Amino acid sequence: MRSSAASCLAIPAGAGALFASMIFIAIGTGLLKPTISSSVGDLYAKDDPRRDSGFSIYYMGISVGAVLAPLVVGTVGQKYDYHLGFGIAAVGMVLGLVVYVRTQRHLSPLSGKLKNPLRLSEVPRSRLIAVLAGIAVLIAVVAVTVGTGLLDGGGIVNAISVLAIALPIGYFTVMLHSKRTTAAERARVRGYIPMFVAAVAFWCIQEQGATVNAQYADESTDLNAFGFTMPASWFQSVGSLVLIILTPLFAVIWLRLDRSPRSPSTAHKFAAGLAIAGLSYLMLVAPALHPGQTNPLWLAGSLAVVTVGEMCLSPIGLSATARLAPAAFATQTMGLWLSSNAAGQGIGAQLVKFYNADSAAGYFGALGGGAVVIALILFTFAPLIRRQADRDKSTVDTGLEAAIGGRR
Repeated sequence: MRSSAASCLAIPAGAGALFASMIFIAIGTGLLKPTISSSVGDLYAKDDPRRDSGFSIYYMGISVGAVLAPLVVGTVGQKYDYHLGFGIAAVGMVLGLVVYVRTQRHLSPLSGKLKNPLRLSEVPRSRLIAVLAGIAVLIAVVAVTVGTGLLDGGGIVNAISVLAIALPIGYFTVMLHSKRTTAAERARVRGYIPMFVAAVAFWCIQEQGATVNAQYADESTDLNAFGFTMPASWFQSVGSLVLIILTPLFAVIWLRLDRSPRSPSTAHKFAAGLAIAGLSYLMLVAPALHPGQTNPLWLAGSLAVVTVGEMCLSPIGLSATARLAPAAFATQTMGLWLSSNAAGQGIGAQLVKFYNADSAAGYFGALGGGAVVIALILFTFAPLIRRQADRDKSTVDTGLEAAIGGRR
């Protein structure tokens, strides 16, 4: 599916190819990322202290491609033709698929086991009819509004933003009220919610690296160095390169901290990651206050700092999700975790409307300061929730402690 998305963008077919590629890449990501993340979680027992480190190493593997893509595709796109650049991306993904097919026999048997498969025979007919009817109505509404011109590009962005925020709320509601979720699992889900909210705030900043930061690189950054004009797209590789370099260090840190009697909680790691993300934006306030082109080291440093925050939050979030997911919603909960990224981007899509080069300092300061405040709130309340879980273990499952105040 993802290679199909790149193939669509490789064809000069205008807006139709763009929207088709977005659909393909959304479907492909939904099929790939929750499944592979869940498979990594299967490699470790529930209380294995190596889980956070394992997900950090897995995260490093993802970043290898993220380093190469802007350097290759970005350069070809900016210097020659974007359709050719996307064509290269499509070829790369096809090669990856070929490697997977040829080597999948070496994977653990658990990797090929489908968790919680959806069996239509088990779905009540009334619910199935309602879902199909809802899909049909949605398709009809989109077709009519697009055909009549009522739904333009901005309207589509707004609709996606609403869905990106509403869907996680709906799914949390389903899990909390499902008969397949036990009381202990329900407590863990409640403990998981504040971390999810912190993740949404984090992704709201981190994902602007491809929007606001990219625009800042192109419009407000001095790209000339040693007689060479650097493509603005190269900045997109900074974070992934830093992540690859730091992953071994963080893997060792998490392993040692989790074995320590005073190990930081998952919520504390999340708070640290979100606070660091906020600081990465606050770093850009000073250079943005001065007119003219900014030294590229400011932007590169900001992207490097937010990546440190990502190491404190994203792999840990994958690990916590694999550990705290209700048994009946194992893979779906991993998809729910990934939707925190979508919700962050949905909110960010509305916030970027307030950005312009003349008021960049205020924009960076507001978002960076807001992230730090949310991080401080999470850091303050995490120990209180842990003590509450410790005081009343008869009614609060210890999984709540693991989610908010316990180890990892």
